Amino acid sequence: MSSKVTLLFLLLHLAWVLMFSRGFFPVKTRVPGQGTFSDLPSAPYSTSSGAAAPSGRDPLGYIPPYDQVVFVLVDALRSDFVYGEGSGFHSVRQYLSQGYGEAFVAVARAPTVTLPRLKALVSGTVPAFLDAILNVLEDDDDEKKAGKGNNEQGDGKDAWPSILHLSKNWKIEMYGDDTWMRLLPPHTFTRVEGTTSFFVADTVEVDRNVTRHVPSALNRKGEWDALILHYLGLDHIGHSGGRHSPLMQPKQEEMDAVIDRLFRGLSPPENHPIEGSSPQGPLIILCGDHGMTDAGNHGGSSEAESSTSMLFLHPAWRRPEAKKNEDRFHWSLQNSWSPRNIRQVDLVPTLSLLLGAPIPRNNLGTLIPSTISSLPGKMYNGQGKEKGEASCLWHQGRQFHALFLEAHGIPEGEQRELSEMAANALESKAMEYRVDRMVLALVLGILLWLLLSRKSLPSSQIPHMSMSVLIAAILALQVASVFASSFVEEEHQTWYFWLQSYWMYLLVRPRPGMRRAGLVGQMVLLRLIRTWNQTGQKWAHLPDIRQFLTRPEHEALLWILVLSTLIIMLLRAYRVWGSLGHGRVCFFPRLWLVVTRAATLSILLIQLDPPNLTHSLVARVPYKASTAWCTSDLLFLLLFKPHQLPLIAFFHAQRHLLPSSVGLVSEESILFLFLAHSSFFALGGSNSIASVDLSTAYTGLSSFSAPMVALLTFLSNWSGPLWWALAWIPRRPGFVERRLQDRMILRIMVGLHLALALAVLVLREHLFIWTVFSPKWLYTMAWLAYFLVMYLIWWVRDVWVDKMGAGIEDVD
Repeated sequence: MSSKVTLLFLLLHLAWVLMFSRGFFPVKTRVPGQGTFSDLPSAPYSTSSGAAAPSGRDPLGYIPPYDQVVFVLVDALRSDFVYGEGSGFHSVRQYLSQGYGEAFVAVARAPTVTLPRLKALVSGTVPAFLDAILNVLEDDDDEKKAGKGNNEQGDGKDAWPSILHLSKNWKIEMYGDDTWMRLLPPHTFTRVEGTTSFFVADTVEVDRNVTRHVPSALNRKGEWDALILHYLGLDHIGHSGGRHSPLMQPKQEEMDAVIDRLFRGLSPPENHPIEGSSPQGPLIILCGDHGMTDAGNHGGSSEAESSTSMLFLHPAWRRPEAKKNEDRFHWSLQNSWSPRNIRQVDLVPTLSLLLGAPIPRNNLGTLIPSTISSLPGKMYNGQGKEKGEASCLWHQGRQFHALFLEAHGIPEGEQRELSEMAANALESKAMEYRVDRMVLALVLGILLWLLLSRKSLPSSQIPHMSMSVLIAAILALQVASVFASSFVEEEHQTWYFWLQSYWMYLLVRPRPGMRRAGLVGQMVLLRLIRTWNQTGQKWAHLPDIRQFLTRPEHEALLWILVLSTLIIMLLRAYRVWGSLGHGRVCFFPRLWLVVTRAATLSILLIQLDPPNLTHSLVARVPYKASTAWCTSDLLFLLLFKPHQLPLIAFFHAQRHLLPSSVGLVSEESILFLFLAHSSFFALGGSNSIASVDLSTAYTGLSSFSAPMVALLTFLSNWSGPLWWALAWIPRRPGFVERRLQDRMILRIMVGLHLALALAVLVLREHLFIWTVFSPKWLYTMAWLAYFLVMYLIWWVRDVWVDKMGAGIEDVD
């Protein structure tokens, strides 16, 4: 099978994978339009006598307790950042202890990235899973399908900011993440200034550009009804330095100072709160869209990623019971506190009721009872007269609801559970699979695999019986493992085990010319590499070498390892580049040649100037196949974090200790897959979106560029497999054997992807389908992109060798 045929098969493979993805990731089912007052039941004053609403009252039939709201969204505000030990939110905790608000842990659903979570916070809907990847609004086609031709409803228009603007003519200002500007209609905001949410290297100015609007907003607080502030710095610090970054505590204190300034600026004159009554006043909401892992990433469904802070602060009044119970409510800054859990989407109906606005039609959240039952304000009955406490109608409604539950034999205490069950049922029905597309794609994939398998290996390429059994058992167990969620979460364990088992087999039954010491060295190296980064889900919290090296007291050891790695890379470059056309020159001129070439190429990589980069590579690559491999070291030097750099030295050691050739195409193919996958997990990769590292995705970029960020993110996260793809070039066999090798690797890859597709189809109603299997399928698509790049590199090399007759020299 020629290289062109291999690329054709890869494109066919990509086609059925995309078709399956289109059926698997469902389109949301929406109710057309947006929430209006006409959707609500008749207000208490709307009697048969036609009594009009009291003057100045909302169509809801009551005076909303709040007539102004400040919505502060701190990106990646994990729950323990506010409620845990050592929190930097001192003022916020003090206000809560004094009865000026209520606190909750808002649980977010996967995927825990900004756009899906923001949609949940403003519309109460379950966003499409692909929002985690696309990070843009659904296209018009999807909205037209959801609305049967009416393109007037999307998540943005059926959201509480838009509804407040349209139904109550509220003036809304927004400063912060420009995702709000893409999500909501342009006429929603009277004043707006966005900041880019993707430039994670910026942890200072991105927040200063938001805070600088706070003083002027407070000075003219009578000119706006809602103020939205979206801060990104905390999330950027997480991506750059992790949960324990030294910048994390100061950033929390900075956010606390913003809340304190807002609270004082919106408090009544002379800061005298009103107890026991509730004139209309301001409401401050502080919340996060998602959490983060200790490594600073997010996207998965772990507790650290899904548990966010949500606080309701009311500067104009305090809870009447807070004063006598202040000692009970108070906690020291050194202690942690565990508020009650709510669903993140519960904010939407609760906020709508508190502000006197219609609830979005597509909302799936339920009311947070304590925010309503504790209100001390006034309500009005059907005749427009005072009825008593603000919670009167709330309690009256609960009484009627209790009678309804009693009539149907349902215990009153289970009413909230019933509401949550109904909401969960609606969530499951809000997404619809396209099973017909999934089945058709699966059939096409099976046909492709059969086409790849139509020719058997030549008898000379069939391994020994025991090795054949080992390879067959490994592949069969790998296929079976994708049907178990725990194995999918901990897939790195299987690949490490397969590779170690392979070395053990060769150690027991060595081939002629194989060194046992080299095989033992491979096993020791693998043991060391796998402990460098703990990954997966169940044991990711265990200590690893990365955590050891990043501690301040071990900084010297880290830099010794980094410098040792740089010396190894420099010597490698010296052997490869220093000998290009310079047979007999003295050591120092050759070393200077290496350094200048490396520096020039590094500058070109940083500037990412395609014409100059292409010219540089073309001028050097033809000499040796090892040149591209050596060049990749320089690229990874720019993209790796310091504690990851020693892994390049270990990869070189693995490459050096490889047997000169195992001799058989099937073994070479499976060995390459073992090394590529194990290197991916060794660098911290997993099947969770949270393990996608964005911290090096902006290397060399002075401004945000989506294509370049996507490219650098891919290069950074798949740098291990890409390194092995380049390192494998010198091991590529002759013309006939390499065609067999390409077909074998492609056949194994298609088979593994088919097994996962079948598992997803069969388990589509599984409890963990969106938290485990969906991210795994997204990673499968990314692996497919990797194989496309890999085969392209190999194809370019093969074309050069076949047409130009260039020799290949392996330099170790």
